[in-house]
Amino acid sequence: HRGVLACLAALMLIAGVVYAAGVPLGLVHNYYGPAVHSMAQNWTAWFWGAQDPNAMLTLDKLPGAFQLQALSARVFGYSTWSVLLPQVVAAVAAVGVLFDTVRRWLGPHAALASAAALAATPIVAALAHSQIVDTWLMLLGVTAAWAWTLAVQSGRVGWLLLSGLFVGWAFNVKMVQAWGVLPALALTYWL
Repeated sequence: HRGVLACLAALMLIAGVVYAAGVPLGLVHNYYGPAVHSMAQNWTAWFWGAQDPNAMLTLDKLPGAFQLQALSARVFGYSTWSVLLPQVVAAVAAVGVLFDTVRRWLGPHAALASAAALAATPIVAALAHSQIVDTWLMLLGVTAAWAWTLAVQSGRVGWLLLSGLFVGWAFNVKMVQAWGVLPALALTYWL
């Protein structure tokens, strides 16, 4: 089992390096980048997801993932790296969460294969170093499935509520697309 965990750690490290290698491409969006800059300068703009520092114009999306980018820019200073770092972290974290979710059902070897498949998926690598917030949708969806797995295994409603919380947070990132997992989670939990 230690060998599998060592492989997972190496996989996540390699994925992080590969994903981060794309950051210098500067895939900060021309619309969302300035909004993150404004959100990093003003807490009111941060809360509402405002496009401007005076918080007069809001984004065309809910601010969930952009708030995380703005926090990073506030801590590290506004740059391509600070805006895209949360995306890289979310993609790498999704690999680890998927591993633990699959491990609970099918064992460590299947979990490692699943984590490797996710880490090597080209669109995951492409989105991990761009400002598009789908990496956060992916992480929160996988984390909702992880909490759901714990709810099924333990029979405790608290884990199910945590799963719902992750879906709710995902809604704040990508709106209705986050609800795509709800029918599967609800129906299989009920069964």
